[in-house]
Amino acid sequence: MDKIKEILESGLLECYLMGDCTEEESLRMQQYIHIYPEIKIAYDEYQEAINKMAEENASLPPAHLKSNLLKEINSANPRSSSEHSTNPQMPSGINKLLLALSVLGLLSACWFFWNGKNKLDKLQEKYTILQENCNQSDKNYAAIKKELEIIKAPDTRALWLDGKAFNQNAQLVAYWNPQYEYALLDLKTLPKLKKDQCYQIWADKDGKMISRGTFQLTDDFVKIEYLDNAESLNVTIEPIGGSHEPTIANLVAQGLFT
Repeated sequence: MDKIKEILESGLLECYLMGDCTEEESLRMQQYIHIYPEIKIAYDEYQEAINKMAEENASLPPAHLKSNLLKEINSANPRSSSEHSTNPQMPSGINKLLLALSVLGLLSACWFFWNGKNKLDKLQEKYTILQENCNQSDKNYAAIKKELEIIKAPDTRALWLDGKAFNQNAQLVAYWNPQYEYALLDLKTLPKLKKDQCYQIWADKDGKMISRGTFQLTDDFVKIEYLDNAESLNVTIEPIGGSHEPTIANLVAQGLFT
């Protein structure tokens, strides 16, 4: 009986459970567990206590954290057999409690660090998305500001184009100003296009139709190239990508500079 008490109070069982024994000590402890029922009972109770604590705190650390932590402790802080028995008089129940609390404290600290890092990563991801959205909003604001600048400029001329001359229900407004490299189109009403078609706008200058760009139906302003001394603007329906010459049969709108 004294032998069993000596073993239980030596701290060797706790070290064995923590994986902190030498190979020789581990073999000796396995023999004790097999030979002495009292030590086997103590071993089972200690295991049950650790498992119970883990279950009660299962919502905190990830399942793999305990085993990884114990491995790290074992590899980074090995102790000799003499250190295991530096306090042989300490009751085994207190040993168990202290060791269990130490493990739980380390697990909790690791969990809070891990959880905090995850939250920080998510916040960083949200911040990046928000920053990208803000940058895009700044670009959109700058574009709208430029459009308003052109429309409100004193020299800007609003040219109305319609399809009356071509029996087409087409209406759009061109904001034309020689101070800017491009003009704006405000699309009101235009005929529907087929999938392989686009609109193309032409400036009539000195009797020649000069393309100013292609576009699709949209609620936004459409940018077109400006041309000095244009006599009229004309819109045709062309194949996707545009044409080198306007398809006169497909004229849908026209506006004259007078």
